[in-house]
Amino acid sequence: MRYSIVIPAYNEEGKIRRTLEALSVSFPGAEVIVVDDGSSDYTASIAEASSVKVLRHTGNRGKGAAVRTGFAAATGGVVGFVDADGSTDWADVRKVWDAAASQDVAIASRRMAGAVIPRDQPAHRRLAGYLLRLLLVALIDLDVKDTQCGCKALSRRALDDVLPFMMCDGFEFDVELLYLAKKRGYRIIELPVRWTDERETKVNVLRDGLKMLGGILYLRFRGEG
Repeated sequence: MRYSIVIPAYNEEGKIRRTLEALSVSFPGAEVIVVDDGSSDYTASIAEASSVKVLRHTGNRGKGAAVRTGFAAATGGVVGFVDADGSTDWADVRKVWDAAASQDVAIASRRMAGAVIPRDQPAHRRLAGYLLRLLLVALIDLDVKDTQCGCKALSRRALDDVLPFMMCDGFEFDVELLYLAKKRGYRIIELPVRWTDERETKVNVLRDGLKMLGGILYLRFRGEG
């Protein structure tokens, strides 16, 4: 079964080459799709030099939009995405794809027993993650320990089932993906991983936290999927 790996990328010229080199070792023969989300640097050019498929957005539309673009172009039997910064250990990324091949939906988790975190997020980000989990359980009955780790994979049948209903463009798309999968009867497998925090994150806790809350409320009341 062929695997497809989507990498949403926005101004990642300093990291994308290293990530693509690691993928070539962990996923030989896989379809790799870099979606350049309106970068102003050389992200796309570096990716093209690595002989992977590169898709470009003319403007910065958001991580969710970039992942959807990659998902729509993917041809593999298991399709998923990883963050361009390579925070998740590549051996564990491979385990997530292998699990999705038999279990339909598999995600990396930093908050399960067995996870190894050499360098964790700052305390305020961990607190924000804890509060997010409480909101997810209370508002949309989504009891997942770590919705935001940037490593998720789905079988082709699961992806085809949820992709038509995915609409969120920002970081809230992770929640939307899992919410739709759960609503459509798929069990979500969480796997503990080795993960190292990248301090140069593009996530703003206040700004993106408010967008996340709005996205959760939207999912709660839109009634689709």
